[in-house]
Amino acid sequence: MKFLQSVFAFIMGACRFITRAIAWLLSKIFGSVAWQSPPWLKWAAQQGSISANYLRARPKQSAVAGIASVALVAALAGGWWWWEQQPKPVESKYTVTAPARTPIEERDWKPLPLKVAFELSVAPLANAGKVIASGIEMEPKLAGVWTWDDDKNMSFQPKTDWPIGQDIAVAFDKKGFLADNVRVAKYKFDFKSALFVARVTQGEFYQDPKDPQLKKVVNTVNFSHPVDSAEFEKRINLKFSGPDAANNSEPKFSVTYDKLKLNAYIHSATLPVPKDDSGVTITIDKGLTAARGSNKTIEPLTRTVAVPSIYSLRVAAIKPTLVNNDKFEPEQVLVLETTATVHEKEFAKNVTAYVLPVYHPDTKVEERKSAYQWNDASKIGPEILKLGEPLKLDAIPAEREFVQLHSFRFTADVGRYIFVRVNKDFKAFGGYAMRNTVEQTMRVPEYPKELRILHSGSLLAMSGEKKISVMTRDVPALRYEVGRLLPQQIQHLVSLSNGSFSKPDFMNDFDANNLTERFEETVELTKLPPGKSQYHAFDLGKYLDKSADNKRGVFVLNVEGVALNKAGKKSKSVGGKDSRLMVVTDLGLLVKKNVDTSQDVFVQSIATGDPVAGATVEILGKNGVAILTQTSDADGHVRFGSLKAFKREQQPI
Repeated sequence: MKFLQSVFAFIMGACRFITRAIAWLLSKIFGSVAWQSPPWLKWAAQQGSISANYLRARPKQSAVAGIASVALVAALAGGWWWWEQQPKPVESKYTVTAPARTPIEERDWKPLPLKVAFELSVAPLANAGKVIASGIEMEPKLAGVWTWDDDKNMSFQPKTDWPIGQDIAVAFDKKGFLADNVRVAKYKFDFKSALFVARVTQGEFYQDPKDPQLKKVVNTVNFSHPVDSAEFEKRINLKFSGPDAANNSEPKFSVTYDKLKLNAYIHSATLPVPKDDSGVTITIDKGLTAARGSNKTIEPLTRTVAVPSIYSLRVAAIKPTLVNNDKFEPEQVLVLETTATVHEKEFAKNVTAYVLPVYHPDTKVEERKSAYQWNDASKIGPEILKLGEPLKLDAIPAEREFVQLHSFRFTADVGRYIFVRVNKDFKAFGGYAMRNTVEQTMRVPEYPKELRILHSGSLLAMSGEKKISVMTRDVPALRYEVGRLLPQQIQHLVSLSNGSFSKPDFMNDFDANNLTERFEETVELTKLPPGKSQYHAFDLGKYLDKSADNKRGVFVLNVEGVALNKAGKKSKSVGGKDSRLMVVTDLGLLVKKNVDTSQDVFVQSIATGDPVAGATVEILGKNGVAILTQTSDADGHVRFGSLKAFKREQQPI
């Protein structure tokens, strides 16, 4: 006991020493501070002093109490550790998927189910995949069936459609409903069924295509569920907007619905044509509900539809373009678009055009190095038009009398500027007119340069003309590059190329230069008027190897449109490129593929049509190596057995 008293006295002395040292240090830094302790602190000090005196007076009891306190803390810590080591029930989280709006517009519709997905396997093993008979409640109660879809998922399929926009609570029992070793954090959850929603999906100004006086505004309102039509129609309000809104009364309207009342169509009465652009604004007050009861909409719906004025007719676009005729030759066409339908003959009477002079009359002759750019139509007056030439416009008939797109053929030099005037002295269907005459300048576009090898074939008969037809347009010259296949290179052509005969495509950096000997030929073409097609026949016959032993007739042909310099050499590429893999031969093959994967090949002469005996027929693999080789008999026939063994290497004959 004396030892404990000595330890306690030492600790108290040390505390007093530290306190005095801190007080001395603070006084040296901050000076002396007068402070009076609060009553509660004095009371606590008194109680501490009393407790200390009590402990010093009864050292045995104090030691026993200290040991008991330490033992209690140790017991509590040990109990907590033991509890943590015990096996715990498995706790699973889950997610709830509330049912979306039921698609009643679909055929054979049924309400969508409520789905609950657990993270772990929670269903009792005997109940997985079965109807849930008990242990789960729904408030408000709905007729339907709860089912364990599997060991982790359950669903509720209602017998009738879900209530609209209603809060629904679900609770399941803590015992017996889930597997014995599983529990969840929450045995209740809430969800809300699909809300009733309304929105204005479309608003348009409608002009009757037969009656020019019938003009109205039509708005479409979509509902998620069949609407209460009486409540809906009470909340509709139409008003004019724009400069004359105050002088116009609210337009009357009528409402129609689709079969299910999921869409409402609000038709205004016939509207007058305003002097200035205005509109009709529809407002649908909040508080809409579904026909079978639901939540109420909390925001009003509004939409404004523009109503064109009497002078709303405009020319939206004037553009010269090129259009192929029935002979596939391009023609110059002037296209004008109006904002409303106009009678094509009435419109044609009010369209005039001029080809403007090459140079501005104010430009001195010695300064006329380049054509003047007539970009500002407002600066072109009668004196300029007198120097130009009237441009004949040939109207192209449309499918209907009243149209918005008007087309005229014309003929003018490429690059020249034309001036187009559209007088305002006509009206569109419905009485709409243009406020001002429209004038615009534009440049005649160039004809597109074109080059292509005609026809899609790649076979030329040895007994006929070995010529290939090439069509060009506005191309001054053609450069032909002929690649004649080298001996023993057919296997590389097969193995290192893709595509087709009409569009050969070589792999990686490999190309025709690795297989062929090259020849080049440049042909200068006759200059024709712009846009006229020209045809050239290129003769491959002169590039055939004339030796009797090795008549090579496989060619890679490239043709390119070029412009020539004064020396007659290529200066630049124009008009594009085309290529073709060509075969010159007198042998034709007819291949019959049989059900058992065997093949019959018949070899005949293209010139006579007779069978050819002694011809070698090979099947080449993907690597270009012959897999099977046979010679045709007297009837030109070769039969290859089943090719299943060569399936991976098989290529078309």
